[in-house]
Amino acid sequence: MAVLKIWETKWKKGDRIGKGGQGLTYFASDINTGSTYAIKFLKEQKVLERRERMFIEVSALKILSHPNIPKLIDSNEDKFKDEEHELFVVSEFIPGPTLEEYISSNGIMSLEQAIDFTIKLSEIIEYCHSKGIIHRDIKPDNIILRNGDSLDPFLIDFGLSFNEEISLQKDDTPSWQHIGNRFLSLPELRVSEGNKRDFRSDVTMVCGIFLFCLTGIHPTDLIDEKITKPHRRNKEKSYIDKLTDFKIASINNFFDIAFNQGINDRWQTIKSVIITLSDIQNMKPEPDSEQDITQKLQAFKSKLESRLDYKQLEQIRLVLSKCNSIVNYAAQEVINKLKPTEFGTIQTGYNLDVSKQLYTNQLGIKTPYSDEVNFYPKFSCYSNGSEFVFESVESGKRTELARFQLNEEFDWIALQQKVIEYYVDGITSK
Repeated sequence: MAVLKIWETKWKKGDRIGKGGQGLTYFASDINTGSTYAIKFLKEQKVLERRERMFIEVSALKILSHPNIPKLIDSNEDKFKDEEHELFVVSEFIPGPTLEEYISSNGIMSLEQAIDFTIKLSEIIEYCHSKGIIHRDIKPDNIILRNGDSLDPFLIDFGLSFNEEISLQKDDTPSWQHIGNRFLSLPELRVSEGNKRDFRSDVTMVCGIFLFCLTGIHPTDLIDEKITKPHRRNKEKSYIDKLTDFKIASINNFFDIAFNQGINDRWQTIKSVIITLSDIQNMKPEPDSEQDITQKLQAFKSKLESRLDYKQLEQIRLVLSKCNSIVNYAAQEVINKLKPTEFGTIQTGYNLDVSKQLYTNQLGIKTPYSDEVNFYPKFSCYSNGSEFVFESVESGKRTELARFQLNEEFDWIALQQKVIEYYVDGITSK
């Protein structure tokens, strides 16, 4: 059966404008008025997943009404389940290069220009979030600078977006399917247990865009094979080091938070990004003066303790320390209950690394009379990107003891009892 091209009754297709991952975009003119717009078609019209994505994109555009998001003009997205219909979407045409093309042609932005641009983009994202929409695909190719003006960016391509009000989604993304893009791959969008509908992923992507404006380099991953964050890598660092001297430390601090592996340790809202970048923009060099050493150190201490990343790292330290205390208490409690029989502990591999969000401790219970009843588990607590996992491995058998969010209420007493029972089961099964 012939494919129904309903769009031909209203629109005349012109030259191709661009090509994305899922669609082809052309100039389109209104048959009645001659006005120019953009019309997008799917590359793979027969693939249901692609058709669903176009339905999601159009549904998002129906919710959004912002001067820097192209206006929806026409679509037949409601026919996405009927393969006889060629799906299309007509939107406002925005003349100008993508951010990728702009940087390629004009070079990197100055710090002031990059901050102004990123704040403007952040305001668009803030509006989307206020409407419950997470974009999930923020990259240079999905940002158009109208007429080449860096202060007039447009955010496009909502095909990977998520919104609970869109009836198709629950989120229906399979747990094994990666979301996002290769511009900046985020752990929560690619691991099976990650939260693929978290507003904070958009916040991190915007920070990646800011780094791209300053360096022209795609950040790609939060850490590379050398466990180095994007702005700390040699090439990117060479650009950062050329920026205004008295602002470099603040910029590095901004990116240190932005590119933390755990989503709970990054910038938590787009508003916090806007405020911090505005503060950096408005910074003035401090005049040279003979300040009292005590005052200097006190000011430094206050500033350090007020920093978001410091507070979060302190929370992580407390959580990892709590896990260690529970392990030590549980082992000793079991030994006390075994008295007067002579049992003791044997320990190796202890490590508590806040920066890597990792705790390990191999703490066994043993008796000098028989190796057969020794129980020697290795405990670990680590971040998987969206939550902390507390587990143990003994004789090759992994046992998950708990999962929890950093800031949530958690029953530590129950966990303590669970670890005691774990030791008891381990000892008595020998």
